[in-house]
Amino acid sequence: MDMKKLKEQMIRRNKRSFIKKEDSRLLVPSGSIMLNLACSDTINGAYVVGKVVNLIGDSSSGKTLLALSGLAEMVKNSKFDEYRLIYDDAENACEFGIEKLFGKKVFDRVEPAYKDSNNNWCPSDTIEAFYANVQEILNSKKPFIYVLDSLDSIGSFEEKERAEEILDAIRKDKGISGSYRMQKARLLSEILRNIVKSIKDTKSLVLIVSQTRDDIGSRFGAKTRSGGRALKFYSSHEIWLSVKDDLKKGDYIIGREGKVKIAKNKLTGKLRRVGFKLYYDYGVDDIGDSIDYLITNDYWQLKKRTILVEDFKVELTRDVLIEYIEKENKEKELFNLVQNKWNEIEEGLKLNRKSKF
Repeated sequence: MDMKKLKEQMIRRNKRSFIKKEDSRLLVPSGSIMLNLACSDTINGAYVVGKVVNLIGDSSSGKTLLALSGLAEMVKNSKFDEYRLIYDDAENACEFGIEKLFGKKVFDRVEPAYKDSNNNWCPSDTIEAFYANVQEILNSKKPFIYVLDSLDSIGSFEEKERAEEILDAIRKDKGISGSYRMQKARLLSEILRNIVKSIKDTKSLVLIVSQTRDDIGSRFGAKTRSGGRALKFYSSHEIWLSVKDDLKKGDYIIGREGKVKIAKNKLTGKLRRVGFKLYYDYGVDDIGDSIDYLITNDYWQLKKRTILVEDFKVELTRDVLIEYIEKENKEKELFNLVQNKWNEIEEGLKLNRKSKF
């Protein structure tokens, strides 16, 4: 394989590429290049600050790893130097080696939702605690990115009291009387209504992770999520993740291939579907996803197990191409190629009709 020719080919392709003018707004990265494009039409980020975002996914679909990857991207971006980056592990289930996966800077920079007097991590355990944590940060008037992982793992004070009542009744061998009125959706509606303006004023962002649930009333196996209608109403983006396939090495599962559906997008109005791959010991594979996107959309040709980079008739395997891009630090050029192809496809989807107004 002629690496010199491949390098020259990528440089020439890049010079010919038409990249749209960089967005002047501060865009928050999602953790995935493909998801960024689906949400904002640009590789630079997915969401604008000042918003609430809802990331919904099946079990093991990559919600947590994606959210942490987004925070890690912000640590690398000097535009977020003044931002507090907060990860509220309400599920108490994050077992990823954050320092090993993302580096010491990310490990040191990302904060818990709250620390007690003994400096112990105190994630939210109720919807009221979540509100108190967010409100305390808002009172500082400083910008922040807050990830709640997840909404399904927190209840309300009423639920906690009811649980204690049930436990006491069991211990005393007594019957359980009274009705149980769920407050979570109503409380969330009140909380979001109270904080959305302050989130906008401080140019912050709250990302709420949700778990999918089977919609019992549906005849076709549809999915839903907790939080009521308010979460959908106040969210600028509603993003649904699902598992497409396992990624294997031999007989061992080493990651997941995910599917993403944008169900609400107040930034561009477009409802796009993309895919991404994530590996347990690496994270989101932006390079591999970009190569696959270029192949799928006929920018590069796939011949059996090799990729034909047609300008110089160079054929090489996908793994060798990834190795070359990493070795030569060509990630940015690769992502620009993807941006250019995305722009080309989006331009082709326009009606190109005379304006009505």
